[in-house]
Amino acid sequence: GEAFFDVSMNGGGDFVPGSGGAFLFYAPTVLSSVLPSRSGHRGGVRLTLTGSNFQPDTAAHNATCRIQIPSQSFSSTSRGIVVSPSALLCVAPPIDVSWVPGY
Repeated sequence: GEAFFDVSMNGGGDFVPGSGGAFLFYAPTVLSSVLPSRSGHRGGVRLTLTGSNFQPDTAAHNATCRIQIPSQSFSSTSRGIVVSPSALLCVAPPIDVSWVPGY
């Protein structure tokens, strides 16, 4: 939701109305699924992430997807595109198969 901040220079006795401008609060993003759930190690596969509270109005230019293999201290990122409040598109990044356990 949207909130407005005002400024007081006398300890809260008087506030300058509308002086602070608008500030937006967002609900936490929830990730429910990633499809497809598999990809080759070369990457390049378009992934659809579904969930809730993706913010298409502001986050479309800042969305980033990260794939991690914590046991191997590996991570890689790719740019994400928010297409709706419940869907985000990413491209699976390439992964060095030496990082994949059992490969």
